[in-house]
Amino acid sequence: MPPGNCKLTLTSSTAQDGLVYAVLGQGAIRIDCQVNCGQQVDSKFYHNFNLLENPHIMVNRKSLFIHDIQKSVHGNYSCCVNIQQQTTCSNSITVLVFELPIISLMSRDKLIKPLGGSATMSANVSGDNLMWHAVWHVNGNPLWNSTVQLNFRLKQEWRVDLVIPNLQYTDQGLYRLAVTSGHTLPLYSPDKELAVQ
Repeated sequence: MPPGNCKLTLTSSTAQDGLVYAVLGQGAIRIDCQVNCGQQVDSKFYHNFNLLENPHIMVNRKSLFIHDIQKSVHGNYSCCVNIQQQTTCSNSITVLVFELPIISLMSRDKLIKPLGGSATMSANVSGDNLMWHAVWHVNGNPLWNSTVQLNFRLKQEWRVDLVIPNLQYTDQGLYRLAVTSGHTLPLYSPDKELAVQ
C-alpha cells in the first residue's frame, strides 16, 4: 500500500467523542493506535504535536499507557508513521485532567428551628476546570428543585445554599450536598441535621 493510503486510527475505551476525562492522581488511561498500511511499520505517539517524551507514560509500538495521572498528561494525543519520507497521522484524542472538588459545610452543628420558620443549609464547593452539578439531599433523597450548576473556569469556590421556608415536621432529617460531573461518582458533604420544634 503506498504511504499516502496508510490509515491510522486512535482509540480509547474511555473516550467520549474524542475526549477522555481523567481525575488527577487516580485511575489509568490506555490509548491505542490502529495502523493499516499494508506493511509492518512503527508508529510514534505525539502529545500536543511534540514527540511523546513523558516519564509518566509508557509507550510500546501501538499503545500508550498513562498510569500516573498528572496535570502534565492533559492535552491532545495522536500517532504518526513515516514511510518513504511521507508522514501520515491519526485523528487526535484529548485528555482532560481535573481535580475532584472539595465540599465543606459552613457549619456541622445541629440546626434547631421553630415550626413555620425557615432554615438555610450552606456548603462551599471548591474545584477546577469542569462543569459540576450540585444537588441537596435529605435523608438520602435528592431535592431536584435544589440543583445548581457549578461551572469552574479556574480554581475557585462556590457557595451553595438551600433555603427551606415555612418549616414543617416533615422537613426534619439529615441534609448533605452531592456534587457530580457526569464523569465521576457523586461526592458528598458531611451530614447536617435539621430539627423542627
